Amino acid sequence: MTNSQASIATKADIENWIKDWIVREVGLDRQTINTDENFVNFGMSSAQGAMFSGDISDWTELDLDPTLIWDYPNIDLLSAFIFDRLQSRA
Repeated sequence: MTNSQASIATKADIENWIKDWIVREVGLDRQTINTDENFVNFGMSSAQGAMFSGDISDWTELDLDPTLIWDYPNIDLLSAFIFDRLQSRA
């Protein structure tokens, strides 16, 4: 999915993007990622959290805070927040 396609992403698309990022950058098996589990339980470092915020900001073309994963501490909450932001921009 390209950046421009992110603006029409569903909540499931956003969840999948986040899972894919965690698999790629943290090295977890996709099957072990629960959407209601806290990001810190995935073993993400502070540096990875900041990198994640930058990457998802780039993908969605939204201005997102570097503390994103602490403000919305699991995939369910974060994907709902981003989905709402994308919908309000459309």
